[in-house]
Amino acid sequence: MAPIGFRTIEIDEPGGAFDVRVNGVKIFCRGACWTPADFLSQAPSSSELRRAFENLQDAGMNMLRVPGTTIYEQEAFYELCD
Repeated sequence: MAPIGFRTIEIDEPGGAFDVRVNGVKIFCRGACWTPADFLSQAPSSSELRRAFENLQDAGMNMLRVPGTTIYEQEAFYELCD
């Protein structure tokens, strides 16, 4: 995997709109806060995770926020994020 870096991340609110700029370039973001797929066992299957990510993609989302107050996700979660 190639390294990636952000020099700047800015929020611009022209006329009440909400724009996100990365390195000065306006980007499209649609996302949600992640809720663990299987909070009780804390170990969802790969197929459960894949189904959740397919649903996110079908909804047009390209960004997830992982709150720091939930469980740490397994490596398969981050591989699907990539």
